[in-house]
Amino acid sequence: MVEKQANIRRENVSVSKVSVAPTAATPGTDHEFASKTQRRGSPQPIGKPHRITYDCTVTRYRQLKLASLNTSDSMNDIISSAVDNWLAAHPEALEI
Repeated sequence: MVEKQANIRRENVSVSKVSVAPTAATPGTDHEFASKTQRRGSPQPIGKPHRITYDCTVTRYRQLKLASLNTSDSMNDIISSAVDNWLAAHPEALEI
């Protein structure tokens, strides 16, 4: 009885084979598989830098001030002087 049930299950699980056109699997390429960038899109637009660049903004000024609070005294002096020099060159940054 157990063997009979196992055979019935195997017959029900059988998969029919379907032919697939080779062009449907790889859109736009003549390779067998699409590349990683084609699957999920390019990570950066062409011509853009891959690293985040900071402009001289108030947000960057605050980040530098916070960084100066978390470092040693010698580094604190260096960062503070750099921030003060930057503020002297960009007085419009304090206007909010």
